[in-house]
Amino acid sequence: MTWEHEISPGEDHYVCMVNLLGRAGRIKEAEDLILKMPFQPGVMIWQTLLAACHLHGDVETGKQAAERSIDLNSKDSASYVLLSNMFAGLNNWDGVGTLRQLMKTRDVRKRPGSSWL
Repeated sequence: MTWEHEISPGEDHYVCMVNLLGRAGRIKEAEDLILKMPFQPGVMIWQTLLAACHLHGDVETGKQAAERSIDLNSKDSASYVLLSNMFAGLNNWDGVGTLRQLMKTRDVRKRPGSSWL
């Protein structure tokens, strides 16, 4: 079987790789992969890195990922909530309060979760 054209990975492939590296605790490698992507990373890439930072307690990289995600879409509550949850897990209640106030100032609202169960 031969390929007539080369298949290049899209953003969803990079999200998967960042998720895999992040879950394995290889945060720096995940960040390096993002920075070397052949296109501009989107919100989902940065949120995936932020989730990995939350999982492994990497606050500095998590703050940078949240900032980049929020720069791309300041109305998406997910980045604020992920960073707030990371701060809460580390008992950084001042950080949580600051983020919640920022959300209020920017009129960003988290939609309530729902389930079919």
